[in-house]
Amino acid sequence: KINGKKIAMTIRVKSILRSRLNQTEYLLEEVIDINTYYKNIEGVNRFGNVIKKSFNNLGFSYESFPQTEVGNVLFFSNSDDGEYDYLLIVNINNNVKLKKQKYFMKTEHKIFGTGVWEHKGGIVMMLQSLQSLKYLRMLKKMKIGVLLTTDETVQGRFSRNIIKEKS
Repeated sequence: KINGKKIAMTIRVKSILRSRLNQTEYLLEEVIDINTYYKNIEGVNRFGNVIKKSFNNLGFSYESFPQTEVGNVLFFSNSDDGEYDYLLIVNINNNVKLKKQKYFMKTEHKIFGTGVWEHKGGIVMMLQSLQSLKYLRMLKKMKIGVLLTTDETVQGRFSRNIIKEKS
């Protein structure tokens, strides 16, 4: 409250996100520099492990569905009963070969790199938004499931049944 008036949630969230800008950029740099080409299973799984740490810090439980051809499909949730108010489905691999990979680069107003606009930037912002909700003590009021798939480049062949199960 400022002068007895309650501050709007959107302003509070923006303030939290601005205060976490350095952490956001650090995480974005870390994930952009991981090659997540769909045939680079080691890179896809490494990206998943980085994201897993962030979800762990949010108090989310974790489930892995090993996939030897495309990398592990990962599921995170803060719900104990398997019911979700929100189920977010995000793909974590891409079709950019190693020689065409663009690594993290930043100018005064923009961040560049493979996946920053397609999926990696969205995942990092989702994590930061969830962190803001946790800080505002609102995250526990919501039941959220997040499914990170690794097979969009092969039309969801491996995650199709997992998506049905979780939804």
